[in-house]
Amino acid sequence: MTGNDHFRTTLFDQDRVFHTGAAIPSLEIAQLFESLNYSNSRRLRRQPTTQTCQASYDDIDLTDAFTAGWPITDQRPRNTCIAFAVASCVEAALAREKGVIERLSPEFLYWCMRNKPEYKPDPLPPQYDEGATKLSQASGVLRDLGICSEALAPYQRLSSFSEHPPSDAAFADALGRKCEEVQYWDRNRDNGESVNKAEIIYQELLEGRAVAIGIPIFEYTGHFGIDNWAEQTTLSTGTVYGPTDSEDDQLDKVIVSAHAVCIVGFQPDKEAPDGGWFVFRNSWGRDFGKHANRFPDSPKLPGVGYGRISFRHVDDFCWEFLSLKMAD
Repeated sequence: MTGNDHFRTTLFDQDRVFHTGAAIPSLEIAQLFESLNYSNSRRLRRQPTTQTCQASYDDIDLTDAFTAGWPITDQRPRNTCIAFAVASCVEAALAREKGVIERLSPEFLYWCMRNKPEYKPDPLPPQYDEGATKLSQASGVLRDLGICSEALAPYQRLSSFSEHPPSDAAFADALGRKCEEVQYWDRNRDNGESVNKAEIIYQELLEGRAVAIGIPIFEYTGHFGIDNWAEQTTLSTGTVYGPTDSEDDQLDKVIVSAHAVCIVGFQPDKEAPDGGWFVFRNSWGRDFGKHANRFPDSPKLPGVGYGRISFRHVDDFCWEFLSLKMAD
């Protein structure tokens, strides 16, 4: 069995309603994920693989820096989630570090990641030919080139691989928004070395930094094409469950794709898997989390287009994360 044979790639098909674009893990990492124990409940019924979130953790909301609102974005119909997640991280850094509210260009990031050979990952991840990218590529672009405003490199919605390069004006504008990497971790690069991923991400949030994460998408047993991100309950509530924190025993550990989102907050919750939820900003427009705040017993999300993912889920399955700050 080759690495590509181990994965199903349905979510990279261009006729899918929701698209992703994060590189999936190596075969070895996927097999490690499959070895994790299931939980038959959303309650605390097993010892987590790393550190358990404590109930004394704080409620964090980085979206409060956007006093006039932070319009949600929509990557469809392209596999550009890495660029959208990282652009959101930079927008959050600008708002909190400099008080500047600005829409930045995922198109610029994606074009540079895919077309400048110095940012091409080595080795190439599975699904790279279908448009997959890694957070490390985005970090390199931001370090060297920065990111321009959305107005100077608008999203090419009908161009899978960014056929039109950014203008000279876009490259010049981007230089004013270079970023420095604060935290970066790649499970493939670090040979599977375990770290307290969720704890590190929480600490970054405490420092006021948003965090982009790459996370698997899992298929439901016997339901080809139905997954834990795009099934109807998730789309309605914005709450994403994984196979180790779901009460649904039909959620399989077959990885069909991967998605990247921008973590912008944390909500302590004694009833949640390992005691809390990370709040993320998605890039699927207003079709994600569209009814999230209609449930009175659920913690409130910043709005439509946002979601929640458990501390446990992130600790078990996140294989790449990145936080940034604006360069001096």
